Amino acid sequence: MRIQSIKLPLSLICLSFAFLLTCEDKITDPGKFGAVHVEIVFNNDNSQNNKQSTNNGIESFTPKKELFRTIGKNIETDETAEVNIQGLHTEKDVKNSVLNKSLSGDITSITITISGVDPVNVDVSSGETVSKTIDGGPGGEQTVKIDLKNSAGTIIYTQTQTVEVTVGETSSPSFPAEDFTPENVSITVTSPNGGETWQLGTTHDITWNSSHSGLNVKIELYKSVSSYQTISSSQTNDGSYSWAIPSSYDEADNYKIRISYVSDENEYDESDDNFSLSADSQPTLTITSPNGGETWELGSSHSITWNSANLSGNYVGIQLYSSGSYVSSISSSTTDDGSYTWSISSSQTESDYYQVKIFSTSESSISDYSDSYFTIVEPISSHITVTSSNGGESREWCSSHCIL
Repeated sequence: MRIQSIKLPLSLICLSFAFLLTCEDKITDPGKFGAVHVEIVFNNDNSQNNKQSTNNGIESFTPKKELFRTIGKNIETDETAEVNIQGLHTEKDVKNSVLNKSLSGDITSITITISGVDPVNVDVSSGETVSKTIDGGPGGEQTVKIDLKNSAGTIIYTQTQTVEVTVGETSSPSFPAEDFTPENVSITVTSPNGGETWQLGTTHDITWNSSHSGLNVKIELYKSVSSYQTISSSQTNDGSYSWAIPSSYDEADNYKIRISYVSDENEYDESDDNFSLSADSQPTLTITSPNGGETWELGSSHSITWNSANLSGNYVGIQLYSSGSYVSSISSSTTDDGSYTWSISSSQTESDYYQVKIFSTSESSISDYSDSYFTIVEPISSHITVTSSNGGESREWCSSHCIL
């Protein structure tokens, strides 16, 4: 896998990072140690951006001075900045600094590694303000490494700088956004992934999973082993693309979808097997009720309804599922007329997590589930018990009494 040094896209992260390495024995012997002040600045506010998006879909970053106009703090007086790891500093230590960040779901933690100092891990979440003071940096040449990690602890971006620390002074290395290198990059096509037949002139979702949602992707249609058409040269990496298939494409059964990163087209995935594009009308089956959110009572009857087209047979089967697992058959075969009256058994288990599945009996792969869960409960009347008047009581004419 070939990874190039690239600019971090603005959609990835809005991060201002101010980090200070102070001396280990600052209180007792400050002459032995220097300090390292590290800043990382990212911004996803396009109104502040001083550059336009490039042709490959990767955007530039806002200069530090622009961001600091908005988020700058007096860290000498800001009480939220008075946090330190080892408790060696007091409120009078004016070299405490603040880590501000607001970032996407990709990055959930940062690891800061400096030679001669134990690595420091910082959990991050959108809109949070965190302050850390790290102790133990000797003078001389030091290596400072910043790792941005996802929720699994995998490094997805990294940058390393070598810093000359002068005793008694503060060094300030730069960590520009464009110098972060993506690590452990991956992408996986999930649909179409082989075996599908999609009709020309219709619309379908191309879906995928990726490790770096901030990096734009390129979507291509391959026929046999050759590129047939670029569907999108630079698409937001949100895992789904609604593809309106042109009617002019060739009918064939040897198509694949390839998705790659715009920043590195050698990092890609494609459909595991071929899928087909056909001019013929394709069979469809769609449940309309229950399709999620309904509440039906035990012992009651309801219509299960659906729409279908171009099924090869005239019958469908209907099944009940709970939390994604098969429960029972409602009908093994019923006429494909769009409606079936279901008498719900009084002994059916109550649950908020039911779904109905309908499938073609002649081609079981053609099927549909309720989009969301529906509920089956006991009849409301079964929960009402009269305690008074419940028989045998005597009441005076025109008097008032409570019925419980």
